[in-house]
Amino acid sequence: MSRVSLLVALVGVGAFASSPKVASAQTFIEFDAPNAGTTGYLGTIPTSINSSSAITGYTLDADSVTRGFVRSSSGDIVEFAAPNAGTDSSSGTFPWSINSGGAITGDFADALHVYHGFIRAPSGDISAFDCPGAGGQAGNGTFPVSINSAGVIVGSYNDSNWVTHGFIRGSNGNVIDLDVAEGSRGTSPLSINSAGVVTGSFDDVNQISHGFVRTVDGTITAFDVPDGAHGTNPTSINDSGAITGSARNSNEVLRGFVRSPDGTIVEFDIPEDTNGVIPTSINNDGIVAGYFKDASLNQHAFVRAVSGDITVIDEPKGNASPLLTSADSINSDGSITGTYLDAKNERHGFVRIVADSASSTLGSDTTVSTPASGESGGIATQTQSQSTGGTAGSTSGGGTMDLLWLLVLLAQVGAAAIGRTQWRLRR
Repeated sequence: MSRVSLLVALVGVGAFASSPKVASAQTFIEFDAPNAGTTGYLGTIPTSINSSSAITGYTLDADSVTRGFVRSSSGDIVEFAAPNAGTDSSSGTFPWSINSGGAITGDFADALHVYHGFIRAPSGDISAFDCPGAGGQAGNGTFPVSINSAGVIVGSYNDSNWVTHGFIRGSNGNVIDLDVAEGSRGTSPLSINSAGVVTGSFDDVNQISHGFVRTVDGTITAFDVPDGAHGTNPTSINDSGAITGSARNSNEVLRGFVRSPDGTIVEFDIPEDTNGVIPTSINNDGIVAGYFKDASLNQHAFVRAVSGDITVIDEPKGNASPLLTSADSINSDGSITGTYLDAKNERHGFVRIVADSASSTLGSDTTVSTPASGESGGIATQTQSQSTGGTAGSTSGGGTMDLLWLLVLLAQVGAAAIGRTQWRLRR
């Protein structure tokens, strides 16, 4: 839901090393939306968790039709579709962000496969919107990606010439463009914090990406990670202005980074991250969540503490080959939501809580959803798993990048952001 940053200072160009240690006791709660498909690569895909542990995301049903869902902290799940969303496998509803009040934003593709933005109120009412300059061709349109506590939304749109522009939509519905002057090949905001500070990336004329921060008064500051010769891609900003994301170095390796509010940048790697690191979210305590792939293309989630200690996470029921666990969002109490694949390559959602946040009400067992009028209900299955956790630590990464993995970060067409890129590559 939120993320932040400012300029470049060089303190700690190398990896932030720490001694390995055992993770705290952790509990995993697995869940599936009522109408999620149960065959290969269908299922439930969470994208965002808020401070109350409400979760949004999307499902792929048996016909590969995509619908949104919201899961309450008690475990009740309601599915929804944006008005005029298409019902074939190339369209549907894609929620990307939920704010502290339970408002959700995302995009949907209509029957002609043109994308539109939407905002879903906590009451369930859904309003669609388009940026004034958005193109109307199939695959084109408006792509919101983040909503803050005040209801301000950021994202991108493609114009009729397929040039990507950023936008900010105020809580009153007014939309303004956000374009970095140097970004002649497009600007993609990806995160906004509660103060209205925005981070994202823009591409220069050589198609190299750079990070930026935009303050509320409109001042834009560009920045680059020291080891990011081939690109800097922020993904998340917290309320203090700390930013996380990935940088691609001269060896085509993705490294994680954290940029503090004063502009200091620390880069980090994970042991065995031969295919790179993708941080996805940073909470208000400065804890980062994300995922990486090892040499065998097993995908693992991770959490990085402010101290630099890194805990590798594998969902206990994630027994696909290769393994796949992703951490897509972390909230203020350190609870993480993400996706895992089972042996049938079916996708399931999970919430991970550690001992410190074990008092949170996150639901358990099997629940029956109570949908609002016009929304889809059914049985929302849930299970609970215990784990003592993995090991933590950090060393320099390296190795040759898998091309498909690189595309996860680079194929951010029209601000579809990392979430949509993952979906398209894995289907």
